[in-house]
Amino acid sequence: AAPLAPLAPPPLMLVVDKNPEAAACAAGLLRARHAERADVLRCSLTSCLRMVGLVDVLVCNPPYVPTEDPEEMRGSGVSISWAGGERGREVIDRLLPEAAAVMAAGGVFYLVCIAENDPEELMATMRGLGLDASVAKREQRGIEELFIL
Repeated sequence: AAPLAPLAPPPLMLVVDKNPEAAACAAGLLRARHAERADVLRCSLTSCLRMVGLVDVLVCNPPYVPTEDPEEMRGSGVSISWAGGERGREVIDRLLPEAAAVMAAGGVFYLVCIAENDPEELMATMRGLGLDASVAKREQRGIEELFIL
């Protein structure tokens, strides 16, 4: 008897990051883990993706720390990895409609945020965009009260 072929190809994994160091780190991790179908794209949010309605799993750890200095959010240095602007929501508020657009029916979207980002308001926004929203995990980490929505 002939061996059975796999039912489906390995999943396609795309990592998107604006920071060149973070993108290089992600690429190294994917290589180390022998990811078969994976690529790292250097861009902002979903701007480089043409995948409307095709994403099954989306995980985002955006810059969420409230910051008053807009300079911390510019460029591609390390501060853009944490500087979230007023209320820590500048990137998150831009991301949510983009995430809703790329999600496949039945897909899952995980978003990391902190208490200062107002998770209840974020979930209301997500629901308004047609996404289901709930707190998947809540945990105190040092001075941050982290949420995964």
